[in-house]
Amino acid sequence: MKLIKFSILAFSLIFILSGASLKESKLEIEEKDVIKEPYIAYFLLNKSKTISQKGEIFVPNYISFKNLVNLSSQNKSVLDLLGYFYLIQQTLIKRDLHISAMDYKNFGQIKIKTSTNEILNFQDFNIKNQLKTLDSFFSSQKMNSLLKDFKSIDLRYENRIAIGYM
Repeated sequence: MKLIKFSILAFSLIFILSGASLKESKLEIEEKDVIKEPYIAYFLLNKSKTISQKGEIFVPNYISFKNLVNLSSQNKSVLDLLGYFYLIQQTLIKRDLHISAMDYKNFGQIKIKTSTNEILNFQDFNIKNQLKTLDSFFSSQKMNSLLKDFKSIDLRYENRIAIGYM
């Protein structure tokens, strides 16, 4: 969050509103209150670094990781991880499920943890078909009764969904 304290003389406001430059308006800014960080953290990477809004990896010195989605993998690129995240979240949002963590395993398993602690498992080579299956399931009549108090959904099977309960 950028903290800026402004000290504006009465006539300065008139110059600013009329389109005059800041130099002409005699606007005073206390520089010590401005945090100069060019990145905004959107994701946590392997619980140690963050990913910016542009997909850049950086280590922040002041941010709280509490509300960031953790993306973890040993061998996938950041852009691949972000692609999987957005692809999966697009389907989950229809059921008001939000990803809090995504773990990409070396053998292609994608494990999703939601903000309400449900677990979903996908396989990377068949992700689009698995998401179509999940989307169809979310649209079905039986979905509400089957998803009541569920703990996990496994979509790695070819023609079925495995649902785990508490």
